[in-house]
Amino acid sequence: MESTKAIPVVYATEASCKGLGELLRLPAVDERRPDIENETIRFWAKLGLIASRKAVEFGICSYKRRPFEVERLEQHRRSRELLYAVDDDFIMPVAPNLKEGNQPDLSRVVALRLRRGQGIIFSEGTWHWVPYPLKEESFALVGFTLDTSKKDIFFHDLTAKITMLA
Repeated sequence: MESTKAIPVVYATEASCKGLGELLRLPAVDERRPDIENETIRFWAKLGLIASRKAVEFGICSYKRRPFEVERLEQHRRSRELLYAVDDDFIMPVAPNLKEGNQPDLSRVVALRLRRGQGIIFSEGTWHWVPYPLKEESFALVGFTLDTSKKDIFFHDLTAKITMLA
């Protein structure tokens, strides 16, 4: 493996997620009122959508603490993917796809930090890797078109390691 590329970690915002996917978060009080609100609940509908002709499956991903170094990325070419920080923040490398071919655009790779209670729905073709927790083990809710993890997963081994500077 060649030299290392260092990238800073940035908090996930609408701006930092542009071109990669849709940020899911609770709207600020002055942005949007809940769709349903009473003395028991506040519910915000349609914070993000995954359109699919097949069923959308959901699962829980457990991931372990490790150095903030990336040697590989994965891609789903025919499915959007939801990753939602359930119990703590996580950091994750993300890159758009190059326009020519199925390769990550490493000139635009970012290290996103999603806060607990935030998620991202990646656009089809967005490259990413398993989240990096800030504690020993953490969990993410994962959602995508049925059987994406078996039939629509592609990997890219990096020639230069990426180090995320947290």
